[in-house]
Amino acid sequence: MAERDPIDPRDVEVVFLDAGGVLLNPDWKRGSAILERHGIGATAVQLEQAELAAKRQMDEAGFVHATGAIGHEEGYLGWVVRATGIPFEPQALHDAAVDFEAEHLRDNLWSEMPAEVPTALGRLHDAGYRMAVVSNAEPNLRTRIAAAGLDPFFERLIISAEVGSEKPDAAIFAEALREMATDAEHALHVGDFYALDVVGARAAGIRAILFDPADQFGDRDCLRVGSLSELAGILRA
Repeated sequence: MAERDPIDPRDVEVVFLDAGGVLLNPDWKRGSAILERHGIGATAVQLEQAELAAKRQMDEAGFVHATGAIGHEEGYLGWVVRATGIPFEPQALHDAAVDFEAEHLRDNLWSEMPAEVPTALGRLHDAGYRMAVVSNAEPNLRTRIAAAGLDPFFERLIISAEVGSEKPDAAIFAEALREMATDAEHALHVGDFYALDVVGARAAGIRAILFDPADQFGDRDCLRVGSLSELAGILRA
């Protein structure tokens, strides 16, 4: 499918990056432990693998929310557990999802940073790109970004729970442009959900790249990258 957002690195001054699924991944060991308490025996490896299929399903459903209440009443965890194919009692999954959300609000579960992230961000930073996070997330994402040592790379963290707008709403992108004192023509957004990140960025007039490490979205009409290192290469950083 043809790409709608040709990227000329000379036009890009500001790079917006999603947090979950791009900079940080879920800690599925913690997720597995929560499920185990409710009698659902999904290992961390099974959950990590199932998340890939679940994300495609969520994207096709066009969900518009953050971690909780995404399409299924069990939220993000529900999508992932269903994608494992493991049998479960509906009430058990519901109760586990409640605990999952409570744990996430207490101590953000998106806490696993891929090894490539600091180096790739360093390349972008050293090449002169200004960067900000634009994420459907809770305020405790700030703690996670700081704990990962990523604070120095980002001028701003634009977090939906603080802004009062979630991707794909163009308002969160408008706030990001305002905080970074730039215009849409000189911005680029990178995120891992077409329905949220690409559609939302385009609604705000911002070019978008889909972060697709599992190569699941070849049918989408946008440029895709499999890693932040590939992104840095495209931007010649």
